[in-house]
Amino acid sequence: MATSCHGMNNMQRSARFSLYLPALAGLMLAALPVMAAPVVPENAPEGVPFAVVTDLQLVPTVVGARLRLGLSRPLAGPPSTFVLSDPLRVVVDLKGASARRLDTPASGAVAGARLSQFDGDTVRVVVDLLSPMRLVEAYQDSNQMLELRFAPVTAAQFAAETRRGRTALGSLPQEAPLAVPPGPEPAPNLQADSNRRLDEVERAIAAASASIKAAPAPLPTP
Repeated sequence: MATSCHGMNNMQRSARFSLYLPALAGLMLAALPVMAAPVVPENAPEGVPFAVVTDLQLVPTVVGARLRLGLSRPLAGPPSTFVLSDPLRVVVDLKGASARRLDTPASGAVAGARLSQFDGDTVRVVVDLLSPMRLVEAYQDSNQMLELRFAPVTAAQFAAETRRGRTALGSLPQEAPLAVPPGPEPAPNLQADSNRRLDEVERAIAAASASIKAAPAPLPTP
């Protein structure tokens, strides 16, 4: 009878505890770090691993300009570029990439830079210039930071670049990416943990009851 009462109490405790499970689970999930979801355009090709652009920085230099883009993974291939006049601009297209709009203020010979999604699998970077320049090199380091380097050119060279139109860089040196740290641990299964603890209590009670029943009767006092 005692065992049955204990079992009923455990069942009632478990039922009451289950009422709080959704709230407890919600609190634990809220405490986990939020991971930024990749920005994938609606018309993006299926099954393509995109390099998500997360940051845009214009690095001050004495000559020319450097633009640094934080990416989520190695870029699939070298960027392509072309220049425009009136006003002076360099345009750089990154294939296999996605991004929300990002802007950076003026620095040195650059009046500003911005990027956004151009089509389903292309991010377009536009660099507004104060003097003629062109893209000469791109490099991606082990932290997935893509650096675009721009060098000054003469007005005649810039005009020639304008007539030539779009060109692709010959190569994109890339360092091996660093190991990705593990993500957040999954939320604990509170119901399973509660059931396990109740089972352990019931087994302990059953073992104690069996031990009491098996104990020999006390000898009569002479």
